[in-house]
Amino acid sequence: MSLAALLLPVALAAAPSSAAERVRVECEGPVRYDSEPDGKTRLALAGGVKVRRGETALQAREAQAVLAEDGGPPEVVRAEGEVVFRSPAFSARADAAEIRTTHPADRDGEGRGEFDVRLERGELAEVELRSGEVLVACRGPLSYSSTSRVARLTGGVRAESPRLRARSREATVVLRRASPEEAEKNGEQPEDTPALPAVESVELVGEVVLNTPQQDGAEPRRMRAERAFYDAGEDTIAFTGRPDPVVEYGGVALTAPEIVLHLRDNRIVPRGGKMRAVLDRTK
Repeated sequence: MSLAALLLPVALAAAPSSAAERVRVECEGPVRYDSEPDGKTRLALAGGVKVRRGETALQAREAQAVLAEDGGPPEVVRAEGEVVFRSPAFSARADAAEIRTTHPADRDGEGRGEFDVRLERGELAEVELRSGEVLVACRGPLSYSSTSRVARLTGGVRAESPRLRARSREATVVLRRASPEEAEKNGEQPEDTPALPAVESVELVGEVVLNTPQQDGAEPRRMRAERAFYDAGEDTIAFTGRPDPVVEYGGVALTAPEIVLHLRDNRIVPRGGKMRAVLDRTK
């Protein structure tokens, strides 16, 4: 067993009283452990690093951590190389990550487990976020706040599920808080298994193109718009923006101020005006 495996679980889990708050850090390679004049402790770990705090986990080739003066959860964790981040709401893959604790536990136990994470692709083609059957990937950085449960993706986005394929310039994903039963199920799954579905909404912005496959006898469709908003509760996608959104299928192109795609029955409904034919397909 490495020195890190012997020392770090004790060092990082000592202060918080709740088991869910305790942070366990392990690594297979060497570890550097420095106490600084400001009272903080800085760690550098290499070789199969694993960090776990409750239902949130991170693994990477190497990592650095800054511990608070009171010995509580790490203020900052930076990780590089084959990064896998996992929470009850989603899992993500990247080449680099930075996690900052935003609301550490206070004396009343409030604000436990809140953090911001920034994931970057580095040498990878994309950063990937998965929640259930939904995949959203981007070439730019992905940022997520556990307080608001909002993930923002930039730099060229693609979104996929069994029912659609889409791309846009950027995206915002809102994730609902997993129930205790779902969080427990996620914790029991293998580390490479995507988290259970927790998507509340997805908004795609900028040159949105969305394709639906042929299914249930309906022809495949191609949607073009400036914005597309997926509402998981309603199971609909609303296409808006200027110029007006366009739907193409069966050799025709139709447009309206707003077009709503009902995914349950593959139905299209115009809003704000009737559907009209697009005569110039280049527009």
